[in-house]
Amino acid sequence: MDNNALDTIAGLIAEKKQLHLHRFDEDFVQKVLYQQMQLCACDSVSAYALHLLKDEKEIVTLTQKLLNSHSEFFRNLLTFAMIEAVILPMIYHNLENNQEIRVWSAGCAGGQEAYSLAMLADQYLKSQSVKKPVRIFATDLQNANVANAIQGRYTISQLRNLRISFLNQYFKQIGDYWNISGHLRKMINFSQFDLLNENLLSPPNSLFGEFNLIMCCNVLIYYKAEIRQVIIKKLLKSLVKGGYLICSEAEVGIILTVRGLRQINAYHPIFVKTN
Repeated sequence: MDNNALDTIAGLIAEKKQLHLHRFDEDFVQKVLYQQMQLCACDSVSAYALHLLKDEKEIVTLTQKLLNSHSEFFRNLLTFAMIEAVILPMIYHNLENNQEIRVWSAGCAGGQEAYSLAMLADQYLKSQSVKKPVRIFATDLQNANVANAIQGRYTISQLRNLRISFLNQYFKQIGDYWNISGHLRKMINFSQFDLLNENLLSPPNSLFGEFNLIMCCNVLIYYKAEIRQVIIKKLLKSLVKGGYLICSEAEVGIILTVRGLRQINAYHPIFVKTN
């Protein structure tokens, strides 16, 4: 790959979007660039760099592709089944009656993951005599994603993994869209947050971190090894002892190398903090 052209592209997205290309996994960057080159009919990286200089909309598109904000409700059904049947009950019973359950959805995209967690937590608490408070903090690097998540407005195609009972209980159809209930919205604090911010350990709105559960799925795989370690270190420090870190199945191999985390079994991408 043409390094000079790559430097030009990196400089453009850093200047226009404050995004640092050198942090991303090289194979991932190459894949995204070649896809965009084909779509823009550019036969070389140099030609694509020239195209970017003339077309700011393509800079926006490239940035969105690199940040890959795809998400779904209950994206990994087996993982969410484990959260519902095992993880939430374990957290609940290990806390004192006056303690709150604290959850962080890191890289929340359009909010589907955070709302999925809120539905499960709400259902579980309804079955318990003691209603311990639940606070879910959901963050994303992109302000546009945070705005969409707060809006909580989805098309029917985006609701494919939802149980019918959840659809009826937590959504209201308005025209062609389905809107999240106000009850669920109150459980979640959405905010912009950069996982690579050197000055902040956790979302400022959470005050002190100390999360019982952190979900960070399909984030680590897109970064270089040294950047992954920075993110993992931050997540680990934000997690209470005995707290749970959940990643995607593709990221299990990355987390397995981390001291202080133990996979709960060989079948789920769920880890518990051991020290």
